Amino acid sequence: MRLEPDLLRGIYSAGYYAPSLIQQHCVMPLIRKRDVIAQAQSGTGKTSLIAFGSLQIASPDSQAVQVHILSPIRYLSKQTEEKWKFETLCDLYEMLTITQAVIFCNKKRNVEWLTKKMVENGFTVMSMSGSMTQERRNEVMDSFRKGHSQVLIATDIWSRGIDVQQVSLVINYDVLNEQESYLHGICRSGKFGRKGVAITFVTSGDMGALRSIERIYAMQTLKLPSNVGDYLYASQTSLLASVCKI
Repeated sequence: MRLEPDLLRGIYSAGYYAPSLIQQHCVMPLIRKRDVIAQAQSGTGKTSLIAFGSLQIASPDSQAVQVHILSPIRYLSKQTEEKWKFETLCDLYEMLTITQAVIFCNKKRNVEWLTKKMVENGFTVMSMSGSMTQERRNEVMDSFRKGHSQVLIATDIWSRGIDVQQVSLVINYDVLNEQESYLHGICRSGKFGRKGVAITFVTSGDMGALRSIERIYAMQTLKLPSNVGDYLYASQTSLLASVCKI
C-alpha cells in the first residue's frame, strides 16, 4: 500500500499483517487526499483505516495541527484516540530498555482495555483496580515485586500504594482524575536512589488539567525529548517528568 516504512513497522508491531477489505479499498484514496465515503460492519478496521491514513499524510517534523477527526458520537472519537495512545506506548517500548514499569489509567475500563491490548501484543502484564478483593491485590503486588511481570497497569487510586524498587518508568496513560494522584504517581519511579522517568500522555482536551497541575505544584512538565532513554541510563539519580502530546 506504499506506506512509510516507520508506519509499516508500527502497524506490524500492533499485530496487523494483512489489510481488511475496507482498508484495501480506502487507504490509497485517503493517502491521496480524496473524498471518501465508506461503510462496513463493526470490527472490520474502519478506525485503524483512519489512523493509518492520517499518520501517512501527517509530517512528523511539523508541530502544526495536520489532521482533524470528527465523529458523530464520543465513543468513536475516544476509540481513535486510544488507538493512537497505544501505538505511542508500543513505540516507547521499542525505544527504551525498561526493567519494570507502572502504567496508570483514570478508569477501570481503560485498565481492562489496555491490559487486553498489551497481552495481545506479547507483553507480560498484570493489572490492578478497585474492584479486586484485598487478597487478590496483595497477590498481584507480591508477584510484581518478585519480577514475574514487566508491566503493572492500575487505576490512579493506587498511585500511593506501589513501591517497587525496580520500577524505572511510570506512564500516565490518561491525565489522572485527582491532581494529588499525579505527584504520587510519577514518584513511583526513581525511588530508592534510582533513576526514573515519568511520561504523561496528553490530548488537546487534557491541556487545561495539565496546566492546573503545573500551577498547583509550581512545576513544568517537559515535552518528551527524543533522547528520553538517556535519562534512564544516566549515571546520576534523576526523575524526568515529561509530556507526550497525542
